[in-house]
Amino acid sequence: MLDEAALREELGRLTSPDSFKSFSEIVFPVYFKPSGIERVHILFQRLQHIVSSNYYTQQGSNYISSSLLIELSEQMISNYYQSAKLSQGDRGISEIVEWIRIHVGEDISVADVAVKFAYNKDYLSRFFKKKTGYNLQEYIHLLKISKAKDLLSRSTKSIKIVAELVGFNDEKYFMRLFKKYENMTPTEYRQAYYKIHMNNQ
Repeated sequence: MLDEAALREELGRLTSPDSFKSFSEIVFPVYFKPSGIERVHILFQRLQHIVSSNYYTQQGSNYISSSLLIELSEQMISNYYQSAKLSQGDRGISEIVEWIRIHVGEDISVADVAVKFAYNKDYLSRFFKKKTGYNLQEYIHLLKISKAKDLLSRSTKSIKIVAELVGFNDEKYFMRLFKKYENMTPTEYRQAYYKIHMNNQ
């Protein structure tokens, strides 16, 4: 792992048009938030599965461990490279998206986001839609449903508790939203995931 100065120097090569944009080793900082956490989650689940399956060879776990480290490195490098190209408005959207992700377990609204980032609520909604293609309220809902799916697949918590953990005080409203976006109820989703998991044993 490179120290901060060496990492900056290595990553700086990405901005050079003549750079091959390749590295001789896996690089990432000590503190880093992956943008594609779903891909990381899948690789980590595969690693857990291989380790718990008592394979006769350790090559499988070595391979997935390497893939996991490479994925983290690629995401960090990609984020660094893209951040240099972002306009001020795009950086603002990135900050908003990250703030929503961090506070996804709270009862947040478009108005809350607007106040936090000192925007007019209507302007923010139009701006967010233009930059991302998503309605801001819809994006908040999608992130909450994504988090709920993760909780449903990894725990036996009740639907009511899952709803509360993603910022919904009204369990029935949560269930309606879940069905709207996933075309199945939270219970049906959990049962389907459980069957897939059992079939992979």
